[in-house]
Amino acid sequence: MAANTVFWFLEQLSPSLCMACDAHVPKNTAFCAVCVASIERSTHIHSPFLYGGAVARALTKLKYEVRRDLGPMLGRLLVLGLGNALDERFDVVAPVPLHSDKLTERGYNQCVWLSRAVAHASAIEHDALLMRRTRNTEAQAQLGIRERETNVANAFTVRERRRVANRSVIVVDDVRTTGATLRACEMALYEADASRVRTLSLCLTPR
Repeated sequence: MAANTVFWFLEQLSPSLCMACDAHVPKNTAFCAVCVASIERSTHIHSPFLYGGAVARALTKLKYEVRRDLGPMLGRLLVLGLGNALDERFDVVAPVPLHSDKLTERGYNQCVWLSRAVAHASAIEHDALLMRRTRNTEAQAQLGIRERETNVANAFTVRERRRVANRSVIVVDDVRTTGATLRACEMALYEADASRVRTLSLCLTPR
């Protein structure tokens, strides 16, 4: 894919290293030329990039290599990738929550950086604690389609109904594969009387 300023320059959020391979890059440049060529756009309007190449490598670093510095930049990348898809007005943005055990183990929820960037770009409320994961579910990547649905069924709840009732909510995840996790979040929000729910993710897994 040809270099595109939509994800080449990330306005003062980039270090001097490529987010994917750690090669030295000019200031305000997120990816080196080799890595940016590996980024593929998705046709899914609410999941702008395909999971693979430089985006997948950067996300893996954020999630499993304690590269917290990449969180704000990947959030900005999501916002730039979504473009006009963020024009519709909502009341609050929330991340897909981690179970407390996983949060303690990792030390942070990577989706918070993504959801915070969406909230900032849309000038609406961000609520990182809007939802709670009630079960420490298995990693979705290891499961088949039907197993994914079962794995996350009834795994999410809203902490306080009053924070959701009659409000429109955006929920943000890092990777969308079958959509099972986001659907489970959506169901929990509607059960708490949300008026409308939109689900977003940075990446879509190719099928």
